[in-house]
Parts: sequence; C-alpha cells; structure tokens
Amino acid sequence: MSDIKTLICEKICEYAVAKGAEMSVADAEALFEIPADSARGDLALPCFKLSKVFRSAPNLISAEIAKSFEGFEGVEKIEAVGPYLNFFFGNGKYLADL
Repeated sequence: MSDIKTLICEKICEYAVAKGAEMSVADAEALFEIPADSARGDLALPCFKLSKVFRSAPNLISAEIAKSFEGFEGVEKIEAVGPYLNFFFGNGKYLADL
C-alpha cells in the first residue's frame, strides 16, 4: 500500500493532468516541505513553482488544489494559506511516512 505522501502526490499529478500539464509523482514529491512551525501543518506544498507550470498565481493554485482534496481520506484538514497548501494529519498520524 502507498504511503500518504505518495497518495497526495498522485492527487497533485491528477490536478496537473486536468490542467493540461504532466507531472510525475517524483516531481510532485520534490515540491513538498515540512513546515518549521507545526501550526502550519504537518506537510506543506508551496505553490510558487507550480505557478510557472500552470501560469496562475500561487495563491489561486493552492486554493484550487485544496478543493480537489475535499473528502480525501487520511488527512484531517487541508488549508490553503496564501501560496501554501498545508496538510494536517492529526495526532502525528503518518508523520513517520513523511
């Protein structure tokens, strides 16, 4: 079974394809970072690099991707904050997978 980060990256790749771009899971995985402040999530996707690919503002991309994750299992909360898409797993769940 895939780990949660891989599942999230696959969802990002689906978003890319829907926007007419190609992205591998490895490319998507390279975009993520772990926030220094845990109040900003357990995993973050800065959308600056994606803005070049999708020719859109990073804050619009983060908000649009967040909508595509509605009902996504395994994530307690997904929050678009400006150009960042923050993922919260709750109670340290999946943190070892990151």
